[in-house]
Amino acid sequence: MRSSDSAAPNILGESNNQLALHTPEDYHFHTVSLINQSKRIIQIYSCDLPNVIFANQEVTTALADFVRKHRHVNIEVLLKDTRLLIQKRPPLLNLNNRLSAIKIKKAHEDYYFGEQTILLFDRTAFVKKPEVDSQMGKACYNDKADVRTQSLAFSEYWERSVDDPNLREQLI
Repeated sequence: MRSSDSAAPNILGESNNQLALHTPEDYHFHTVSLINQSKRIIQIYSCDLPNVIFANQEVTTALADFVRKHRHVNIEVLLKDTRLLIQKRPPLLNLNNRLSAIKIKKAHEDYYFGEQTILLFDRTAFVKKPEVDSQMGKACYNDKADVRTQSLAFSEYWERSVDDPNLREQLI
């Protein structure tokens, strides 16, 4: 049984179970579900914006709807290496061109989460893909203590990170 097939819906801020993610469909289902339930902020750290999450049109549409639906929201993306973003040109990059609530920075060299991708939702929930070459990951709709700690660290490093001039040139 896939984690997205559970009988009860997962609700942001209420569902405490950690869910195993094994397939692109699992990542898409839980990422879209959490985006759709978020109301304030989505923070993303990634070394490469993996296709297993970000090449999906549903994810891109959900991010665009999130920005349009709520007045004062932010999507903050910290990337280990923005050159990969420029080469791959994922849909998130095009969305960044159209919506000012989406901000992308190159992570400060002191900030290192390893080769994982982490999405934090409203300082409450997460989706994690721990390794570049692995499909295995996890999601949790309610882990406020852990996500708050990660979100505060993310915010600190966000302030220390820089806008990448190469990325800015690509967006013009």
